[in-house]
Amino acid sequence: MMRAGRNRNVFVVNVFRDGPGGGNPAPVLLDASEMTATAMRELAAHYEHESAFVLPGRDGCDLSLRFFVPNHEMEMCGHATLGTVWLLQHLGLLPQPELTIATLSGVVTARMTEEGPAISQPSGRCKLVDEPSAILEVLRLRKSDLEDLPVMNAATSRVKTLVPVRSRAILDSIAPDFSRIAEVCDAIGSTGLYPFALVDRATGTLAARQFPRSSG
Repeated sequence: MMRAGRNRNVFVVNVFRDGPGGGNPAPVLLDASEMTATAMRELAAHYEHESAFVLPGRDGCDLSLRFFVPNHEMEMCGHATLGTVWLLQHLGLLPQPELTIATLSGVVTARMTEEGPAISQPSGRCKLVDEPSAILEVLRLRKSDLEDLPVMNAATSRVKTLVPVRSRAILDSIAPDFSRIAEVCDAIGSTGLYPFALVDRATGTLAARQFPRSSG
């Protein structure tokens, strides 16, 4: 599932790894108590990935986490949280099998299982996007490219706009107008566009791509 490498005292954990070279990289700094927010953002810019910074616990939690991408701070990052918990276990630093983590989006409960780390999520919520024409335009899609499903803003912590397309081929061919993604996301209250395609209806298998509002 994951592995860790180390560079300049930052551990880079590849989360959801399925074979060599796979996974979603998450730089993790285990003691960020002396770092400013600017320094955290600069480190994320150096590694060019969503990064996690471990801080002392607050509000009764075992530890706190802050998350940055090169352009800004994020309220929550699921894969970086999983990577941090796995790393603490890997290094023998996990204080107990289950722990609470304070984030800007609220308290997360984490635990180790036989399959690896697991974290809680707030209840999901979603809202119909009434007029998706600007979304289609910025993704350079036609209405006929969409699956017969609604375009939705969905979130457990950060809102993503789910855009259902008819096929994997259409999904793979998307070449957005990156210069306008932030403008469109701001207009609909989203942090990123998330087009997806149903690959196997029987098993509910999806393929997806993500175009963040402005992560850097």
